[in-house]
Amino acid sequence: APRFTTQPSSSGSIVSEGRTKILQCHALGYPQPTYRWIKDGLPVGNFSNSQYLKILNITRDDAGSYQCEAANKAGTIFSEKIDVVVAYMGMFVDLSEKIVS
Repeated sequence: APRFTTQPSSSGSIVSEGRTKILQCHALGYPQPTYRWIKDGLPVGNFSNSQYLKILNITRDDAGSYQCEAANKAGTIFSEKIDVVVAYMGMFVDLSEKIVS
């Protein structure tokens, strides 16, 4: 069965809105495992040979708990979960000047 040599890293898991976030995992096994990413329990795309998930122009909708799934004919394994947080500036509704005392 596959085994992970690289788990997704939680370093830099707070990303500014509009930036790019790259997640990575790596597994060894025979035959070579394929990868699929899971966000909040739901698959993100299909299995592929790529161990990377690149989130371009990240938005608040991309925030969540991510996990890597590696599979081959011998079995399937799941990585540790990491939380991706998206930092953003909210809209200021009241832009009028006020005197505060």
